Amino acid sequence: MLCSSLESTGASVLKPPETALLERMKSRSGEVTDRFLVNFVEHQISRIETCISTLAIRNMIRPFKDGMLTQACPMHDVLTELTSQLDELKKYKEQDEEMTLADA
Repeated sequence: MLCSSLESTGASVLKPPETALLERMKSRSGEVTDRFLVNFVEHQISRIETCISTLAIRNMIRPFKDGMLTQACPMHDVLTELTSQLDELKKYKEQDEEMTLADA
């Protein structure tokens, strides 16, 4: 559970995966419908995609070095830093446009 482990500071190991649902599905394989399996797989894919996006943003703002868990912090902090950097970029772009217009 990489993404949830990165949300909390001070973690030294990853949280173990939750396997109870998969075990229950194995024991009741005759009761599991195709529709349920398709929905379950779609849900898992969505979670994986979200986790990949989150990890990419985290790595852009606080690069993973010396171990990922040393960079753990709430996603709110990461998004706040991203917003700050985007605001700064916007100001530089506006200044550049003003200088370009003044030179013309």
